[in-house]
Amino acid sequence: MITTLKLAPGIRRATPEDVGSIVGLLTEAFLYSGIGSWLVPRLETRRRACGLYSHIRTEHALTVGWVDVTDDLNSAAFWYPLAEVSELWVPSSDTRLGLVCGQFMHRFVALDEAMRRHHPAGNPHHYLAFLAVRPGLQRCGLGTSLLRHHHAYLDAENISAYVEAIDPAGRALFHRHDYQDRHGFQVPDGPQLCPMWRAPQPDGGAADSAKN
Repeated sequence: MITTLKLAPGIRRATPEDVGSIVGLLTEAFLYSGIGSWLVPRLETRRRACGLYSHIRTEHALTVGWVDVTDDLNSAAFWYPLAEVSELWVPSSDTRLGLVCGQFMHRFVALDEAMRRHHPAGNPHHYLAFLAVRPGLQRCGLGTSLLRHHHAYLDAENISAYVEAIDPAGRALFHRHDYQDRHGFQVPDGPQLCPMWRAPQPDGGAADSAKN
């Protein structure tokens, strides 16, 4: 019997050539998520809205942020280095989104406003806006690999990190990577979000090997 060893994909910084693949990945991750279903309840409208939202987000992140991807483009992490909350960009300000979302646009605005209002101030950090893993490949270690990769840089540079967990599975994953809960908040008439903060870890952080 011959056993084939499947190596974990490498990690690299995304480039403009990756936009199409990343948009497809982010759209898939959003489409059937709880927060995606709340933002746009109608599936066909949601499909178009998620595609445009993902495109707007990806273009912006590649311009002013930091997007890590696995070589197979099955997972991506969107990071924004922030010194002040005023630097936090809100995608609902893009008029293209309103043309697609129509009557549900107010939910994108409410989400953006709630996240901005509760974003921590006074401490420079990297903001993890998205950690997307292709449906069907969750719990295969892709998200964990991306987190460890970026955390190694943050720890070496003594930089904190911030994220909003949108579901219990995400919250559990971030707990395993040294994130601590902050006061949760609810989007008006919408989902409950759990803000989490990670201080730089002088010892390199958690060695947990749980999959995601």
